[in-house]
Amino acid sequence: MTGVGARTVSQGAARRIRLAALALLAGTTLAGAAPARGAPTAPPSRVQAQFDVGAGSPSPFPADWLTVPDRAQRTGLRVANPPARCVTGRSACDDQRLLGELDGFDLDPRLALRFTGPIDVGSVSSRSVFLVRLVAGPPEVTGVDRLVWDPDTHTLYARPETLLEPETRYGLVVTRELRDSAGRSVEGSASFASLLRGGSGPAGMPDHRIAFRLLRGAIERRGIRPDRVLVASIFTTGSVTAFLEQARDALDRRPPAPALMTAPEGGGRAWFPRARLARLVLRRQVAPVAAPPPPGRGGDEPPPGFRDEPLPLDALPAAAVGGVGIGWYWSPWYLTPERRIHEAPTLAPHLGAGVEVPVPFVVVTPAGRPPLEGWPLAVFGHGYGGEMLSSALLVAGGLARQGIATIAISVVGHGGGPESQLLVTLDDGRTHTVRVPGRGADLDADGRIDPVEGLSTLPGGSLGALGLRDGLRQQVVDLMALARAVGEGLDVDGDGAPDTGHGPLSYAGHSLGGIYGTLFLAVESRVRVGALVVPGGPVSEVARLSPVFRPRVRDALGRRNPPLLNLAGDFREDLPLRGDGPVVAPAQGALAVQEYLAQVEWLGRRADPVAYARHLRRAPLPGLEPARVLLQFALGDRVVPNATTATLVRAGELSDRTVLVRTDRVARVAGAEWRDPHGFLLAVRAPGLVGRVAALAQEQVARFLRDDGESVWTPPSLSSAGPDDRYLEGPPAGQ
Repeated sequence: MTGVGARTVSQGAARRIRLAALALLAGTTLAGAAPARGAPTAPPSRVQAQFDVGAGSPSPFPADWLTVPDRAQRTGLRVANPPARCVTGRSACDDQRLLGELDGFDLDPRLALRFTGPIDVGSVSSRSVFLVRLVAGPPEVTGVDRLVWDPDTHTLYARPETLLEPETRYGLVVTRELRDSAGRSVEGSASFASLLRGGSGPAGMPDHRIAFRLLRGAIERRGIRPDRVLVASIFTTGSVTAFLEQARDALDRRPPAPALMTAPEGGGRAWFPRARLARLVLRRQVAPVAAPPPPGRGGDEPPPGFRDEPLPLDALPAAAVGGVGIGWYWSPWYLTPERRIHEAPTLAPHLGAGVEVPVPFVVVTPAGRPPLEGWPLAVFGHGYGGEMLSSALLVAGGLARQGIATIAISVVGHGGGPESQLLVTLDDGRTHTVRVPGRGADLDADGRIDPVEGLSTLPGGSLGALGLRDGLRQQVVDLMALARAVGEGLDVDGDGAPDTGHGPLSYAGHSLGGIYGTLFLAVESRVRVGALVVPGGPVSEVARLSPVFRPRVRDALGRRNPPLLNLAGDFREDLPLRGDGPVVAPAQGALAVQEYLAQVEWLGRRADPVAYARHLRRAPLPGLEPARVLLQFALGDRVVPNATTATLVRAGELSDRTVLVRTDRVARVAGAEWRDPHGFLLAVRAPGLVGRVAALAQEQVARFLRDDGESVWTPPSLSSAGPDDRYLEGPPAGQ
């Protein structure tokens, strides 16, 4: 919700707010008592931009004087936010400690500028408030957006119009183009003016004079005289990809052993021809147990602590699929028991994981004899709450029709406990039991292993603000280890010939699999073609804007010390979306919620797909070729809202490879609402038009991977109903 004065309007309606009305509303704060008759009228004091480098509430923010030198970091510094409000046991204190591990400020920082009085928010523009990149060459300028004005403290909050570059120095600049609520130019700070002219400025600032000389040169090259600058700060953005690059390089120095086609800890070859399969059941461990369960038998009841979940075997057409197998490989394990990865210096090579763990996988091959070089192999990444078996079976048939084998692993924290089993019933009635250790754990010791328990840090604890950041990074490490373990091919059926190829792998990820898949494609040199289906970011924004995940944000706010819920059992953040009008009178408590959300986003940036998207094609990491990427998303997605997908597309400049599934057209033809458009890729078993559109979407992904990402196949229409019969709307054919 967005607050404007005493009114409450939706975020969509905020776009219709008129800046003139906002200026009028802000101007009412100047009203005071009328002067006595005959008394001279004193001219109102001029509003001044504050330059405060103190620990209490620094302005402007961010600023490099809130850091300390650290030569072990890529940026040469480390964040040292003064914990002015830090009280032992309070959540803000925990967050400050975590922020102090980072080597720079956020790529989408919550900018803060404080004044001595009210300003005209309508005068905020790319000429009055902007960021300038302080690097060699022409100084690039970025405007600000998502404005929030706090009338109580006379503070303007904003975000950059576009995501900033990592490991880069920026200047945050306010000029005399900014007006106060009376329409007059805001005045500058004398101490700042001295600093910009080359003086010492406030105490503690001499060390930053060189940086301010750079800023002065940059704004002069933009045609702005230094005396037009009211106030400014200089800050450095942090690194994002360092850990995953370090982990990748460690895997290259010491690659894992080739993967094995057996159940973990030995046993016979776990390979089953599709023609022999009658039933597949995941016996998921859902609670801690004292001993492993006995081998399962077809139709028996699961023992205590386990739950049987039938798998979608019917999604694997026997004419297209050759068989299903289980294997395993070793992967380095960086997560602590608390589900965090300790932040090492970003400049030096990482010391390594110290331990390796076995990771099971499922592989599905096409029917028929493989080519001499083996079937092409696609890694599939499943979504939040899923697991490798059901998800892989739902997409493997579509890939197999295009001659592609599928391999998948469960996400960290998914798939049940370590004693989970796969019960395989053959056409002769015999049942085979294959151990498929899940990756979940009973972290909170409540006697249950929930479907995603073990991916995130414990909510409400001192690490709660990290969320699933490090679980996602560990998942990417596991995928990089998988790429090396299967890179020489897999002999799945034991006939001595490789069934999967030696060539490059491809990737397809759905939902959360599209989120961590963006990270994977950005850093992994062996996989340069991929399809990202319904991804979005940042993860914290997906949670905030999604009606499915928003209750989790509410619960996290309620567990803070002190709690941040500013409504009865709920919260209101009054945070505009990109392109919305400003918020000029946020609800009580909304600013504290905004600050929390900004810090969670900052802490999560090292696993944010939006931050990695620029490395797919725009700016590949050193030594990597640009990735070839297809992106699919569904209109009206309630799980990963369209706004968060659009953020990722903009960051990666992926619009020419983006396909929209027109769920509105499907609903119009089918005569019923498509209630779960988020899962369209997996809906191949759905009846009627929904199932056919799912099959087309899978075929589009499969053809893209098969053709090495050279072009996006546009499927033919499903009817002759006119222009609305095209359900996958994307780039022109041949692009």
